[in-house]
Amino acid sequence: MKARWATLAAKFAAMQPRERISVAVAAVFVIGMGGYTVWIDPAQQRAGALQKQVAKHKAELQNLQAQVAAMRAQLKDPDEPNREELAAVQAETAGVEQSLHGFDNVLVP
Repeated sequence: MKARWATLAAKFAAMQPRERISVAVAAVFVIGMGGYTVWIDPAQQRAGALQKQVAKHKAELQNLQAQVAAMRAQLKDPDEPNREELAAVQAETAGVEQSLHGFDNVLVP
């Protein structure tokens, strides 16, 4: 490996300054693209997938909230008519009992 590096260094030193700059720029570009391909691009793809998933979940949440609101609007007490009728009967019974108590005082001294 050391011998290979020394050979490459000698070839690089033998190049013209313009060629050195071109080789250095190409090396930096290759290293940069490798880093982009290995670290940045997969992270961006994951972030994009997660953003799509979040948007999908938000849409589902809004749909469910609309369904809950519709169900709450339809929610009524099924026994409400019976309760109203019971209250009316109890009120009538209370009135009749009061009338009877009034007759008790009149009929029985």
